[in-house]
Amino acid sequence: MATALSDTGKDPTLTGRTYLWYRAAELIREKPVLGRGYFSFWLQGNIDAEGLWRYAGIAERSGFNFHNTLVDLLVTVGWLGAVALIVTVLIAAVALVRRFVDRPSLALVFWISILLYELSRTPIETLGIQPFYFSTTLVFGALGAAFGRNLARRKMAHRPIRSAVPVQVTLVDYADRAWANPRLAPARGSLRLKRKQEADG
Repeated sequence: MATALSDTGKDPTLTGRTYLWYRAAELIREKPVLGRGYFSFWLQGNIDAEGLWRYAGIAERSGFNFHNTLVDLLVTVGWLGAVALIVTVLIAAVALVRRFVDRPSLALVFWISILLYELSRTPIETLGIQPFYFSTTLVFGALGAAFGRNLARRKMAHRPIRSAVPVQVTLVDYADRAWANPRLAPARGSLRLKRKQEADG
């Protein structure tokens, strides 16, 4: 452990995280159910935040967090918000894995890898809940990958067949009708030619 900590430039407290978590535990006890409000703690003028910035030596007084996703959630949105987000993530993660089992693809491997990587860092970093941050985009992109195209497939499966006659659409047909009608109905001439070919042959 000593070698790992020295090689990564950390100390046994993960560079001050234990003190942050100790202070966060006191803040959670004060407002356990709803917390202090989303993204409302690390604001200049908040005495508790100012003290932690001073402790960490952050002169800019910005860009800081509790370095633990669950702790950050409990401080800001309380147990109610934390449970709601955790349940949402679990449902979407199960749906993502289920979709991969049903229809495996390289894109789903990518999104599952991203999700596992981000979730593995949540005990020592605040990930997936900060606004305007790349990890938030990646986490919710991975979770959203479980749902997108499935809905489109269901709609296509239930769409009624409009014509039993096979229709061949050419590039000329598209150019003639694409602007007037977004559905690519064939020009009358090509349909008449197709039916004549079927009758002759």
